[in-house]
Parts: sequence; structure tokens; C-alpha cells
Amino acid sequence: MGRFMLYLLFMGALLRGCGENRMDSPKPGNGEITGSRLFSDYGCAKCHSLEGEALYGPPLDEVWQKMIQVTRDDRKLDMKVDRKYLIRSIEDPGYEKASGFEGRTMPETSLTSRETKALVDYIISVNEANP
Repeated sequence: MGRFMLYLLFMGALLRGCGENRMDSPKPGNGEITGSRLFSDYGCAKCHSLEGEALYGPPLDEVWQKMIQVTRDDRKLDMKVDRKYLIRSIEDPGYEKASGFEGRTMPETSLTSRETKALVDYIISVNEANP
């Protein structure tokens, strides 16, 4: 099997895995919503590293308050990764794409606004722990 076929099979498996548990994910038993639990339960770690490695999606551990380039409507824009950017990226993943990841699709989420806030708080805390 050629290298390209292996790549396509790998990418297909990765896409099927991205967010595969997100609809049926159990919530913490005591009703507490934690960002780290959401990151794990909703399959975010399948596509986003917290150790600086680009996977299917960009790594999320060194982005907080950084300037990145995104593509929106075929235009390149410089954006600061702030709370508003992270929320929009989770709530509307097709709105814009980080440069280098334009051809990749993040699944839509069914997160509540409270869950989105917890997930964003977690991403920020990971970034602040790794200055």
C-alpha cells in the first residue's frame, strides 16, 4: 500500500475519532463541570496537543495571548488568541482556520455556554502553567 493511501487511512480514522464521544460523554457525577474532563471526554485531545505538538489541529498549550494568523473567507488575518477567540473557535469552528490547518475540519460541538467557558478556562490555565 502506498504512503499516500496510508496517509488517507490515518486521516480518515483520525477524523472519525475527533469528538466521537462528544454526544454521549458522561458528565462528572457531582454536577461539577471541569475543563480537563471536558477536554478528555469530548475527544479534544485526539486532535489538539497540550504539549506543543501539532496533530490534526493546532497545539493549544502555547497560544494564549499570542498573535496567530488565521484564514477567514479566503483572507489571511492576524488574530490575538484571547478568551473571545477561543470561545468563537469552539462554538463556530468553521468561522476561521488557523494557518496551516485550513483544509481540516473541527466537528461542531454540543457544549453549553457553561461547558465552553470551563473548557476555555482549562486551555488558559494550561497555557499559564507553561509560560
